[in-house]
Amino acid sequence: MALLTTHITAAALWLGLDTALIAIAAARAAIPAAVGAAVLTSSAATTLGTGLVLAAHRPWGLRRHHWIVAKVRISAVVTTAGLTSLSGILDPLSVLAARVCALIALIAAIVVSVIKPWGLTEVGRAAAATRSASGAGQRRDHRTGNVSTSGGNRNPANAEATSEGQRQPAALINQA
Repeated sequence: MALLTTHITAAALWLGLDTALIAIAAARAAIPAAVGAAVLTSSAATTLGTGLVLAAHRPWGLRRHHWIVAKVRISAVVTTAGLTSLSGILDPLSVLAARVCALIALIAAIVVSVIKPWGLTEVGRAAAATRSASGAGQRRDHRTGNVSTSGGNRNPANAEATSEGQRQPAALINQA
């Protein structure tokens, strides 16, 4: 939970920093490159690092879902563009345009995090097929002790046979 909180906080800092850099660029004030780069690098690196660790150690996986791959790519591009815009090689209007594009990309990454579009990658589909073939899709509810498959079916041991020879959960039979 602490890692997720750190990830969200760093992402919020990154979003706020980009908003502040837009205001500074719009006022045609000089952005102190060292300060901007230090804050941008720390928030971007923390967001990217915690995101990679969260993805690697959770069921989402690093390469199983297209939305995670998209977020990593967005983060890498926005970080690179951000550091380039702070390097002093761009004119002020280009810096403003780069910061606005970075803000839009960060908001897009947030939207992708919330709606999780596009489904599984090839790696994710292969892993899901392997899990379902081996029965590894079963999960135990630690509160009740019931085992369910990825389809949500209860443990067959908790079911009773019907007159047709099919097994149904005991709770459904008792309610009939």
